[in-house]
Amino acid sequence: MTPTSRGSITLSSADPLTSPVIDPNYYAIEADRETTDGVSLVEAEVPPDGFAELKVESTDEEIDARVRRARNTFYHAAGSASMGKVVDSQLRVYGVKGLRVMDASVIPVPIAAHYQACVYAIAEKAADLVLQTSGAKVSDVV
Repeated sequence: MTPTSRGSITLSSADPLTSPVIDPNYYAIEADRETTDGVSLVEAEVPPDGFAELKVESTDEEIDARVRRARNTFYHAAGSASMGKVVDSQLRVYGVKGLRVMDASVIPVPIAAHYQACVYAIAEKAADLVLQTSGAKVSDVV
C-alpha cells in the first residue's frame, strides 16, 4: 500500500531541545481508508472448517476502528525534509549555507517499496555532489 495522506512536522518551541510536533495524519484521505476493503476480503475468505474461531464478520466501522488502532509506520518515516520544500536538487537546505540532507527525509512522495535502496541511491548521488562541489576526486578521499 502506498499511502497518499500527508502529515506534518512543526516546531513546538524555539528551544532546539524541545521535541517537534509530529502529526502523521494517517487515513486523512478516503483512498487510504479503503484498506478496510482488504480486511473485509480476508475475513470473507477464512475457511469455515478448522478456523471457525478465527472467523469474524465485522462492520465497516469496526474494521476502520481496528485498522486505525493497528496502524504503524514500521519506523520508515520519510519526506520530512522533502526535495523542493526543504532542500534543492543538490540536497542543500534552503537558507542554511553548507548543510545538505542525505537520507530518506528528502524523498518527496511515499513509495511502494522498502526505502533502503532509495537511501543508497541518495547517498551515492550526495557523495558525487559533495565531491563535485569541493573539487575533490574519488582518488583523493579513498
